[in-house]
Amino acid sequence: MTATGDGQVPQEGSGAESTARVSTEATGPTGKRRRGPSGTGRRNLWVTLLLGLFPAVFLSLVPIPILEQAEWATYDVRLRLRDAIQPQPISEKLVLVGLNEKDSADMGDEIASREAYIRLLGNLHEWGAEMVVFDIFFERTKDHDDILSWRMNELPTVLAYRIDTNFAPGLPPGEPPEELAELLPLAEKGTDAAELEALFVHSLAEYEGQLAQYRQQAMQSAEPMSPEEEEALALRLTWTRAIRRLLAERWMELSIGRPFESQPGANPIEAASPIMVSPTLLTTPNGMGIANIEKSEGAVVRSIPLVFAFRNMLYPNLDLAALCEHYGTRFRDVEIDWGEAITIHPTRNAEEPVRIPIDDRGYYLVNYRQGEDFLQRPSNPSLLLGMGYFPEEAANRHIRERMKNAIVFVGELVAGGRETDVEPIPLQPAFPMVGVHVNVVDNVLRGDYVRRTPVWFDWLLLMVLGAGAGVLFFRSPFRVAVRVTVLGVVFYLAAAVLLFGTAGWVLPIARPVLAAMFWTVFLFAYIVGVAERDRRLVRDVFLRSVSPRIGEEILKNYDNEAIWGSNRELTVLFVDIRGYTTLSERHDPEVVLGILDGFYDTVSEIVFRHEGQVNKFIGDAVMALFGAIPEEPPNHAERALRAAIEIQKAMSAFGERDDLRAQGIELATGAGINTGEAVAGLVGRRKIRIEFTAIGDVVNLSSRLQGLATTNEIVAGSQTMEILGGPDAAIFGDLNCQVEQTEGVYVKGKSEEQVVYKIRVMSS
Repeated sequence: MTATGDGQVPQEGSGAESTARVSTEATGPTGKRRRGPSGTGRRNLWVTLLLGLFPAVFLSLVPIPILEQAEWATYDVRLRLRDAIQPQPISEKLVLVGLNEKDSADMGDEIASREAYIRLLGNLHEWGAEMVVFDIFFERTKDHDDILSWRMNELPTVLAYRIDTNFAPGLPPGEPPEELAELLPLAEKGTDAAELEALFVHSLAEYEGQLAQYRQQAMQSAEPMSPEEEEALALRLTWTRAIRRLLAERWMELSIGRPFESQPGANPIEAASPIMVSPTLLTTPNGMGIANIEKSEGAVVRSIPLVFAFRNMLYPNLDLAALCEHYGTRFRDVEIDWGEAITIHPTRNAEEPVRIPIDDRGYYLVNYRQGEDFLQRPSNPSLLLGMGYFPEEAANRHIRERMKNAIVFVGELVAGGRETDVEPIPLQPAFPMVGVHVNVVDNVLRGDYVRRTPVWFDWLLLMVLGAGAGVLFFRSPFRVAVRVTVLGVVFYLAAAVLLFGTAGWVLPIARPVLAAMFWTVFLFAYIVGVAERDRRLVRDVFLRSVSPRIGEEILKNYDNEAIWGSNRELTVLFVDIRGYTTLSERHDPEVVLGILDGFYDTVSEIVFRHEGQVNKFIGDAVMALFGAIPEEPPNHAERALRAAIEIQKAMSAFGERDDLRAQGIELATGAGINTGEAVAGLVGRRKIRIEFTAIGDVVNLSSRLQGLATTNEIVAGSQTMEILGGPDAAIFGDLNCQVEQTEGVYVKGKSEEQVVYKIRVMSS
């Protein structure tokens, strides 16, 4: 017998985080190598990488509206958190003159007639304001428009107007009246802005007024017009207004707009038609800008478009028009790099180019610094105070000082009117949109921007995190990997908040967090599946290699202390191949391994059939236990004897195979049986290696008795023979066995002589 170590399968714990690993390899009797499960329990790196990358790829490529809303919600949280931790007031250079409810109640007529704005402009000019930005739409013509226009010439003024993105008014049906026909080509292709201005501001304005007055007089006359005359007059008036509108739009193209050269990725908002200010005011201000604010996800104003497109021309929004005036630059001279930035080259108030980040639609992400706090700032006067109604001299002096060199925004602060726009922003649920314009201009003056990371960066980030998760879950126990993932998410969230507060970078949060949840679930399912598969594999290999009943006992009662050793009477069987050393020296290793494989299979099958437990393989020997498990039948000595006899017969038949006889191989076995008290159960370290075995003198003596056995002989101890009923017991006759008692036998490790019994099966 050559000791090569036992064949017990190690088990490294249980659960998803500790996977048993088994690697068995055997050869058949013919010498052909049979490879069993190899590397089982090892998570496949490519599978874990795939499960980590799949959520990343899916979330990167598939648009999910609710996820985008969640991303914007995290942006809102970061803004509010930063505003609470490190508030930064809007620059004192920016002043808001707000129209509140008291102003509307006290000065409704003056506001409607625009007298209030005339007085405001006069005071601001006297107090030394730099510029006035009106977030108020002066669309209808008023009697005092000429005076307001004159006041606007005294102080740089930027007016707001609107666009309609859905409805575009067309021309009346048929041909224009003869006196208007020659104006239609000018409205479409005229190149002289002064001529166009004179036509729609003066000539056509007077003509329209005359037509309207004549129509009014005719309607009040005692002799009303005929239906044909009334229809002709209405058509002439409609054509006059349509051509005035076309002339004004053409004038805007020449004076305000700039050609839109389509570029890859450029996708600005398209205006169907502009809703312009009163013609008297149209040509007066230093700048005009579109005040439309398109809401983002969740109806919250987070970003605003800085440019709009209309008839292949681009027009600035109100904020960009105001900034161009502040920096002394025409809108036509700014550089627009879609998806990157709008660059202003100042001629005053700055020395370096001013870059305003935008996306491919021209949207600017507002870096809100103040909400309601700015609106309630004491230095922001109401329209009533701005007009010069001071309750006391101290307030008079304060307002005068506050307005000097200020950029003054004028807008409504309360909802309710047709022209009022109050919407939610990230900092509060209701906020006047004039405050949004103030925040945007403040951002640009300070260079205080927030920037969303590029799409390619978001994609790369998810790929890297997904691959890292795959490697992490491949190399680490599941619980450790989950803890690391949770800590990683916490660290990432902290980094995202920190980078936003210090550098203005808006890292994606919703997608990485959701991806982390996805790959944790996917990898958990995979690892649990691997663990379950490995438990089944361990069970199968363990039960085939050792014993089904021992395996069942271990798997069922692994955590029960009782299985870790109990004292009981049992019978131990040792059987080995006779002449194994000579056999291994004379024949190829593959032939020897094939014989061993057949030997192990034969012994195991017979032992299991007699309800014994194969304990271990020791080179060319097998150790089996009978009676080691409480549920076994009580006749363990008889079952061990019958198994030993059947093994000898089976191995003799095995040795008669033609391939073995051709090589001159003869197989025979010897066996030793002994009965006695032993501690039987699991031994070893639970998380490293365990083994079900029996420990005691009965085991050692059984091994020595097997060493005394000659070819095809069974040597039994005295206690075994006593349990069997002695040498003359009927069982030996039934099994056709001859029993020979031998006394005075010395066994290694024993100081006293032993009585042993040699058992041979007689030839039939």
